[in-house]
Amino acid sequence: MRHDEIQNMLDTIPLTPESMCSYFSDRPSQSRAFRVDGDLPPDLFEVALDRGYRRCGDIYYQQTCEHCHLCLSYRVLVQEFLAGKSHRRVLKRNEDLEYEVVAPQLTSEKEALYLRYQHHQHFVKDKARPDAEKYVTAPYDEGALLETLEFQMYTNPHTTQELQLRLDDELVGFGTLDMTAQSVSAVYFVFDPEYAKRSLGSLAILLGMEWARQEEFLYYYLGFYIPGHPKMDYKSRYKPAEIRNPETGHWEQKPYSAIAAIPAV
Repeated sequence: MRHDEIQNMLDTIPLTPESMCSYFSDRPSQSRAFRVDGDLPPDLFEVALDRGYRRCGDIYYQQTCEHCHLCLSYRVLVQEFLAGKSHRRVLKRNEDLEYEVVAPQLTSEKEALYLRYQHHQHFVKDKARPDAEKYVTAPYDEGALLETLEFQMYTNPHTTQELQLRLDDELVGFGTLDMTAQSVSAVYFVFDPEYAKRSLGSLAILLGMEWARQEEFLYYYLGFYIPGHPKMDYKSRYKPAEIRNPETGHWEQKPYSAIAAIPAV
């Protein structure tokens, strides 16, 4: 199948029904999505990433909201990336950690870490948060969370790899990396909340990009970037980068001030 035929196929997938947006509580969310039993052919996966698709388990999806276009696909030009001062501080702070990129394998150690991470991120109400009353949205169900873990991080194409962070042989973080011929896509990362001050999320990106650079990949996809959103704005610190224009479908390098000026709907 030709490149343009794959693009046309992806762009004509029907939209899902509206649901509540994960980032703006007053907005509906829609996407294009399809499921794959097994591996997505490498050429199709590459085009899917280029068209702004992400993967979760066996579902590939593209945010396509009719009245809001702020979920912008973001990829770092990994061969040109240079760590800034804040990045170097993170690397210095974690010189005692070791990392490796290996085939994903679910273990009891990872299950325990995943549960600690999810409990801290989504089930511990922090009264200092401006949205504290909305923070706990569902009952804490370990069985359901472990089912999500297996689907989210261990229902993968065979080429998917796992980045692991260890401190004195203790697992303190792990994350999923998808790969195509020229790209790495960071899918999901989990860290031990006891080490939150180490900025392990940032460290995982830096080490993942270093590994991708050594393996001679061109792009490191960081998922969706929402200009000015407190949960997503950190991605703008990794550059040079390209952002996919949702109107034209083209990847562009542009001043970050111009991107930040995109009006909310």
